[in-house]
Amino acid sequence: MKNSKPATTFVNRCVPGPVQTRLNAYLKNMLAQARVFHRLLLIIMAGVLSVALSGCGGDSETLPLMTDSFGNPVPEVGFGGGDGGAAGADGSAGDGIPIPNAPVQIVDSVGKSVTTRTDALGYYRVRIDGLTPPLIASVTRADGVVWYSPSTSPVISRTFITMNLTGLTDKVASDIAVRAGLSGAAQLTPAILAAHPTWLEDAVAQLRTGLSTQITAAGLDLASFDPVKTPFRAVLVDPYDKLLESLQITKGADGATKVDPIYSLGGSISGLGSRAGLSLGNGTETLIVSAGATTFTFATPVKEGATYSVVVRSQPAGSNCVVTNGAGVMAEAAVTNVMISCDYVLGGSVSGLGNASGLVLSNAGENLSIPPASSATFLFKNSLAIGSTYSVIVTANPEGRTCTVTNGTGTVTGAAVNNVVAVSCFPNQYTLGGEVSGLTSAGLVLSNGSQTTPETLAVPANASNFVFETNLVTGSYYNVTVQQNPVNLFCSVENGSGQVTDAPVQNVMVGCYLPENF
Repeated sequence: MKNSKPATTFVNRCVPGPVQTRLNAYLKNMLAQARVFHRLLLIIMAGVLSVALSGCGGDSETLPLMTDSFGNPVPEVGFGGGDGGAAGADGSAGDGIPIPNAPVQIVDSVGKSVTTRTDALGYYRVRIDGLTPPLIASVTRADGVVWYSPSTSPVISRTFITMNLTGLTDKVASDIAVRAGLSGAAQLTPAILAAHPTWLEDAVAQLRTGLSTQITAAGLDLASFDPVKTPFRAVLVDPYDKLLESLQITKGADGATKVDPIYSLGGSISGLGSRAGLSLGNGTETLIVSAGATTFTFATPVKEGATYSVVVRSQPAGSNCVVTNGAGVMAEAAVTNVMISCDYVLGGSVSGLGNASGLVLSNAGENLSIPPASSATFLFKNSLAIGSTYSVIVTANPEGRTCTVTNGTGTVTGAAVNNVVAVSCFPNQYTLGGEVSGLTSAGLVLSNGSQTTPETLAVPANASNFVFETNLVTGSYYNVTVQQNPVNLFCSVENGSGQVTDAPVQNVMVGCYLPENF
């Protein structure tokens, strides 16, 4: 009876198809014709040939690509198909920001090690087959600080284990070392991990307990978070990276790693409008506030329990910004209630004041004295909120001058008003004149010789007083003389010279007489 089973295939499919067909047909024919002994011998030979050909890497035997901690295929040489013994470790190095282009080393329990470097985003990947757990990884930051990361995970072919390198993995390593009587993470060895297999899990659990508020706030699962094994990318949108942003991790003088929760410090800004120039300070940090800002946050977070004190370092032009709720002790939450309130300072310029004193301006009941100066600026002390109206008036003029106000009224709309008001002062002007007696004929001409071009004045016959046409400003000098006597008369001047004060000059006396009576 004809055998219904498919023909036996002895040759691996990595041999080209036509060759496979001819070889298999040849072997089948030999098996059919040979005696039993020969048949058994040929079966053995065919098996050996099949096994020898099976390692040639044909498609049917190509191993699948390995996947990293994120489930991504790893196509690069050394991790690809065909290498059944490959095993890898990967992870991210970061502290709220990536630790880029940094050297990474992984050391095993017998002293063997492998090295690599992080990429621009702080990620690394390296083969670890041949290493014997426990393992300790390390990364050296640009500032020379070294973060460590312990692992007791087995090295399994075709598998990646995650070994992140952060301040939190260093804290775990440090706690294990301290528990062993050492000073910190730098003294931890694989032998300690091997001798105490539960200490790593204990340290992770202790970290979860101590940072439960921060871990939950970052959006991580408190029950499963493991700083060594939880895959993450060192970018702010990642919950693990967000957790690192909320912590200050340092190595103490004793070598142990310390973790302190830190919180942002900021608040609201009102009334700033489009003005620039506001800067705020807290400790040694200065924050330049952009024009139009309504909120602010200092770049440097504050440790829990530390004090803070927000002050105004510089005022915007024409502004008076004050701080409310600016000082306190950082609790277990971000501070967002510091308030910066900016009002508008009203002011302007004064011209023509000279050395005169006594000018007083007023706005909404506030009086402001302006000191003598050839030109000056002024600012009222009381600030104005947006929507406030103002009306500046001259309450008292300076000695010998009269001042007027331009642009003295308006409404605060969001633009600066520190230089909108203009006050112009001018010296007072007064008449120069007096009385005339005995003038019975025409021809009398008086002169004020104090002018650059002396002014003359013809006084009509029978006049009893006179006034020069040109007024004199306060402080100027005058000197009235008779330039021409009237017909048949001789005139003289009394009180004819002096200095103009804040009043008209009216006491110059001109008396005319017949020559024989003089």
